[in-house]
Amino acid sequence: MDSQKVKEALARFRGTCNCCQAVVTPWAGELGEEEKNLFSLGAGFGGGMGRLQEACGAFTGGVMVLGAFYAEKKDFCYEQIRSLGEAVIREFGSLRCRDLLGVDLNDPISCAETLEKRDYKEICPKVIAFVTAYIEENREQ
Repeated sequence: MDSQKVKEALARFRGTCNCCQAVVTPWAGELGEEEKNLFSLGAGFGGGMGRLQEACGAFTGGVMVLGAFYAEKKDFCYEQIRSLGEAVIREFGSLRCRDLLGVDLNDPISCAETLEKRDYKEICPKVIAFVTAYIEENREQ
């Protein structure tokens, strides 16, 4: 999982990107999109969609990328997204941000503890790397 795309995604997450943006923005060139547009599109999906902690932002970023690649092949697109989701569940146990982190990001105390501990710094990058590598390894050229 040490591809250039994975390295880019992780560097972006350590910078200004949320989890979704970190997965989406490295694909700008291949998608024929401006990076700033993908950055904007992914802005609300971090923290499981605006910190609602529902669908994992890295996973939703993967859904966006696969959707853009396969927009003209609806059934195939759905198969690819389902396959990605199943792979994330096998690897991490859930697609829900709350389950992955095991904490409520809207509780100031829990959130502060999470940001200081390994959860956010270790789990999120692992999911970001996994989703990015999965797309790279499985996408149809």
